[in-house]
Amino acid sequence: MAGFDAGERIVVPFLQGFAQTQLDLLLISHADADHAGGAQAVLNALTVTTVVSGQPLEHPARFAAQACTEQQWQWDGVWFWRWQWRNAQDSNQKSCVLLIHAQGERLLLTGDLDAAGGASWQSHFNIATISAGYRTTLCFNIARQAQQLWASAPTRVG
Repeated sequence: MAGFDAGERIVVPFLQGFAQTQLDLLLISHADADHAGGAQAVLNALTVTTVVSGQPLEHPARFAAQACTEQQWQWDGVWFWRWQWRNAQDSNQKSCVLLIHAQGERLLLTGDLDAAGGASWQSHFNIATISAGYRTTLCFNIARQAQQLWASAPTRVG
């Protein structure tokens, strides 16, 4: 949809509904417009400490995007693993991948990683099998989580 900015129309109002004025990390999977298009609106509306992307040099310099490097951390009992395929050739394959694990549930945010990249991810993390339709499953899980978060979000006035 031409002229639609998901950052401005969805992400920023959602975060403001939770009274968020700052983000420690803005993770942009890669520089394709359908993944990075709303980033400027988020950066305009919130204080963002760090921007990370699978294609940091493809973003405007004002983003000061850092490269996606492999990293893992824990915060409030939730584990995060960030990863990028070393043999990536195109923008989709260069997606910065994030795995989130909490209370026995996992959420895998793949950007546009293709099957070859997914196989490398599986091998890297020593995961024997992953559903052939992991993107579909992932999208369903994200949609369900977003719906639950949206339902519990405070009503935005004004």
